[in-house]
Amino acid sequence: MKRRRLLTLLGAAALPVAGCLDTTESPGTPSSDTTAPSSETATESPSFAVENVGTRRQALTSGVHLDVAAHAGTQFVGFDVTETGTPTHRTRLGSQFAVDLDGTRYPDGYDTVTNTLGVVPRVGVPVPDDVAPDEGAILQVDGDAVVDRWALSEETLTALASPAAFVVESVEVPETAEPASFEASVTVRNEGSGDGVFLAEFGAAVVSDVAEVEFAVPAGESVTHTETIPTEGVESVDGDVLPVVYDDGYSRRRREVTVEAGG
Repeated sequence: MKRRRLLTLLGAAALPVAGCLDTTESPGTPSSDTTAPSSETATESPSFAVENVGTRRQALTSGVHLDVAAHAGTQFVGFDVTETGTPTHRTRLGSQFAVDLDGTRYPDGYDTVTNTLGVVPRVGVPVPDDVAPDEGAILQVDGDAVVDRWALSEETLTALASPAAFVVESVEVPETAEPASFEASVTVRNEGSGDGVFLAEFGAAVVSDVAEVEFAVPAGESVTHTETIPTEGVESVDGDVLPVVYDDGYSRRRREVTVEAGG
């Protein structure tokens, strides 16, 4: 029997998670009808509603596929967005929202992220991780003008003031694996004052996208998440070598696992 060695992809590294909901629905504003015969038609400006408000250290952002976004010293106010009326192009959705905390508007420094690959788009607005707001709101904006606002709940304000602080203690994958599948793991410690949910891409990189994993890490505790990665039926461009990617938004690592021939 061959003895497997484990590769540590990432040693202990300090990472900069901090949720709930107060929603209203803003009315759409119809635009003026035109008298031109057929060159223009009447349209209705989009009306937005937000729900499922929460706070996290990391957020999913979509392009061709999903990636994990994270920045040192920040956390995200995340929320789902639904709209009626003429829909907004999803690539411009993030620019229509901001967050106000005690009179200061965010984002400031980092861009708002959006995940538009799901049934309901989700927006994440980055705010500092050292805030302790007495009041706050999600804003629908048009440039500097505020179109609508949704007050943040006390639960969300408390979560913003007590974010998680993650330390990744280890990420391990085997150097070799038998056919069928193998296990890889990540261990995360939460040194913050609040519970959090850790997010990362972690899996075989045989296509352009890598599967996301997420798991809760209570304040003051360490949690090991083990992922079973299949090799059977997975064709790698390198033959018997299967690339594995780990990306938590702060750092990215890639390792190659040699898949042994079946006997």
